[in-house]
Amino acid sequence: MNKLKLMTSVFAASTLFAGSVQAQSAVQVEVVQEGEDAFFAPPAPEPVAEPAPPAAPTPRPDSPKGRAEALFEQLEREEAGLGSTPPGPRAPAAPPVTPAAPPVTPEVPVATAPSAPNVSNPPPPSAGQVAPSSDSAQQVQGQAKRSWWDRPSHLSKGDLSVWVSGGSFDAGGFGGLGGEAMASDTIGIRLSGWLGTFGHQAPGSGMSSNWNFFEGGVWAVQRDVNPSTAKGGVAHLTELSVAVHLLPKQMFDLYTTLGLSHFGYEVDYREGTERGGAAYTRLGAGANVHFSRFFVGADFGWYPVELFRYDLNEVRRDDYEADLASVNNRFEAKRYTLTAQVGLRF
Repeated sequence: MNKLKLMTSVFAASTLFAGSVQAQSAVQVEVVQEGEDAFFAPPAPEPVAEPAPPAAPTPRPDSPKGRAEALFEQLEREEAGLGSTPPGPRAPAAPPVTPAAPPVTPEVPVATAPSAPNVSNPPPPSAGQVAPSSDSAQQVQGQAKRSWWDRPSHLSKGDLSVWVSGGSFDAGGFGGLGGEAMASDTIGIRLSGWLGTFGHQAPGSGMSSNWNFFEGGVWAVQRDVNPSTAKGGVAHLTELSVAVHLLPKQMFDLYTTLGLSHFGYEVDYREGTERGGAAYTRLGAGANVHFSRFFVGADFGWYPVELFRYDLNEVRRDDYEADLASVNNRFEAKRYTLTAQVGLRF
């Protein structure tokens, strides 16, 4: 009988392990020999009340698990008939394993650069915000549409002024070009030049003109230029000076100049052509009125002191040689020019 129980227990345990993976509790099988009551195990302790696990689904009778449970129940009935210790309560089945939820990744706020304000089409004001006035909006639009011509009506550091100028004498007129670069708001460097020609018209004495080089001895021309002696000619003046502007950043510009000038001439006398020139000191003054980039004004130049004089003598055809000439009177108050000028500032 004991051998039969032992074989039956081994067979049941093998069948339960191979047939079902879901069996979670093990059944303790005791082998009892007759007449040996001293080896009986003491009664099992009272089970502690625990919350009832969820009811497991009833296995099918023809499944391996169902057959194993039926075999266990038969063994328990046989053990109860022999007077053995009743089996203890069956261990509760393990609760089903719930898969862990994936970790939650916190959202990191991404900092974005504020967009540039749209000046041409600003957003509507929010609640409690004062809408910009129409004057300020027009001012912003005016600054955005500012043209090249818009410019303060005064000289400033870094400005470049360019102008054309002109004057007249008895026998005709002369014209020139000039420019001035502003080293500061008050100091400028000026470079200018004039060119005048005359023909068979009676040049006169030059006393009533503003460029009186027809009178001998006033400029570098040695003798008078008149219809009885001359047929025509040309005269030119180039000068470099420093200008000091007395009313900086004003629409009306008043300035004085100090510099050097070079005068040259070529006169076709009836008996031949004479060429020469001289260098003079220059003192001057002028005034301009500025309208944005445009200006108009007048300039006066006075050349009181003659530094040197020279003559150009033709030694061969189209080959000239400069010779210094004597200066009889270095100071002459009648050397002056008066010109009108119109220009632009850049």
